[in-house]
Amino acid sequence: METCATTGVEADAFSAEPRLERIVRADTCLMQLLRVARAADLPQWRVVAGCLYQTVWDSLTGRPRGTGINDYDVIYFDGADLSEESESKAENRIRAGLPSFPGPIEARNQARVHLWFEDYFGIPYSALSSKSELAARVWRHVQHYANAKGSVIEGILARAYQ
Repeated sequence: METCATTGVEADAFSAEPRLERIVRADTCLMQLLRVARAADLPQWRVVAGCLYQTVWDSLTGRPRGTGINDYDVIYFDGADLSEESESKAENRIRAGLPSFPGPIEARNQARVHLWFEDYFGIPYSALSSKSELAARVWRHVQHYANAKGSVIEGILARAYQ
């Protein structure tokens, strides 16, 4: 299993965006995942959920890297191919790029959630037309945050290759 590290991120008076960037860049596992997810070239992709907020929480509270992370979630939106096979291939591409990653990786096409959501959760879920609609539907005030986070992540990756 691969060992990941967090390098020198201390809680200080940085504003939120640069501070988020410093925390994410300091986590070698997240950076590896971001590079591989970017190379997979999935439409409207994002790394989301617990692996991000838990990494920030761990950093701010001095907990060891990876504490509380159950899995790493990559979402994308491909309305042109709703097949389970395509989603599996996308997930396998990402996993293949990280053979000794320290946790499970899931990649989910948000355009196909409506096909399984009701069976799994017992609640109807209508089809989405875009990633933005997901944010608007589930988290009314998250769209600006999602867009900002996307630009922060792109900026982190751009600077990482300099």
